[in-house]
Amino acid sequence: MTDLLRMLSALVACDSRNPPRQGKSVAESMASLLSPHFTVKVTDYDNGCVNVFATRGSPRILLTAHLDTVPLAAGWTRDPFTLTLEDSRAYGLGACDIKGGAAAMVAAALEVRSPAALLFTTDEEAGTGACVRGFLAEKQEYDLVVVAEPTRCLAVRNHRGIGTGTLQFSGRGAHSSVAGASAHSAIHHMMRWASAALELDNALDQTLSGGNVTGTRFNIGRVSGGEKTNMIADLASARFGVRPPPGVDPTRVLRDFAALAPSAAYAENFFGPALPAAGIDPSVIERTEKWVRAAGLTDGGTVDFWTEASLFSEAGYATFVLGPGDIKQAHAADEYVDLAELTRAVDIYRTLLRRENT
Repeated sequence: MTDLLRMLSALVACDSRNPPRQGKSVAESMASLLSPHFTVKVTDYDNGCVNVFATRGSPRILLTAHLDTVPLAAGWTRDPFTLTLEDSRAYGLGACDIKGGAAAMVAAALEVRSPAALLFTTDEEAGTGACVRGFLAEKQEYDLVVVAEPTRCLAVRNHRGIGTGTLQFSGRGAHSSVAGASAHSAIHHMMRWASAALELDNALDQTLSGGNVTGTRFNIGRVSGGEKTNMIADLASARFGVRPPPGVDPTRVLRDFAALAPSAAYAENFFGPALPAAGIDPSVIERTEKWVRAAGLTDGGTVDFWTEASLFSEAGYATFVLGPGDIKQAHAADEYVDLAELTRAVDIYRTLLRRENT
């Protein structure tokens, strides 16, 4: 536990908030932790996207986690960049999502003599997938990929897909006192779309389902536009996202929401498949289930959040998600991970790595 917390403290101390894509320092910190024990390769894809890949021997299993965090939520009562231990919890930005899991993976790999492969990325919170897709382009072979995210150490083999897009609304600028001018406001156009989108979301909550979950988890995440209350806005934009159930195409769902504003300019930003990805060989799903059973893991069912495990699944790897922490703590003020879950995660990762020789 001492070594694990030392590593986690070093990672939390690195400001890796994304945005603004500050990935280099945490990648350097992780590389320095790994280099005495593994062959380490650091790949910089620019724009804050950095991979740290560590290997020992000829591994069959890849353990992977992201090192970037979201920006600070309001309401922190502790220094977010100093690991604080209180009431059997470790507090710090990223402690739950998912630097705690990353440290547990390293700790497990250091405790075993078997081959090991560890991949740490820095762009997951940006929703670009550049780090994982860059790694996948190298076509390395593994029997299993385990992705760390906060699952309370349950093995998650199913989750929603994701899609994000932006709508740009145009209006006609004018003085707000002009009769009828508000009908030309770009912001008012955006608000009418938002109202219609929320109605569609409510309808889909009742009709769209798959993988034992329903609805789209539609969210308008960022809006902008306008200058002053006495000026009719000529431009406004809304960035929004959907998380449809497994088996439902995120592209189609996102476009259904965009179609509610036919006169707005629409741009698609990011798409991620569900887990497991559609169209993969059923034998890959069977192999994933066998790994979960053989390691004696508890199934985590279908979760609502998206992970990069789906990108590995899409590439044909047997993949599941497992890490310490609860998703309710992720992205929250005074983020923490229970010390008992950190220990449990180390035990699980160690068990998986030891199966390299079986």
